Amino acid sequence: MPHPSPLLTSYLRRDGLDKMMFGWVRGITRSLPGVTIERALEEFAKEFGIPKERWNISSQKRRYLAIQSEFWNDQKTPQDEQGAVEA
Repeated sequence: MPHPSPLLTSYLRRDGLDKMMFGWVRGITRSLPGVTIERALEEFAKEFGIPKERWNISSQKRRYLAIQSEFWNDQKTPQDEQGAVEA
């Protein structure tokens, strides 16, 4: 059975649409703090012509949050996993 490669992290194995959606939503919500994840997802679908019946906002929000978790977990270094020593 194949196993994950340490060279290809979970985030990098995501498909292009997932990465594009993640970057769009992250950029919008960070630059415009009053915009919710749900609203950013709606605007993403509208901008790229994705029909509402093919874009379930609650499902996409779960996907976004999963990708966000993968992204931050992929940023950890071995020292982060062991716990940083405070000076």
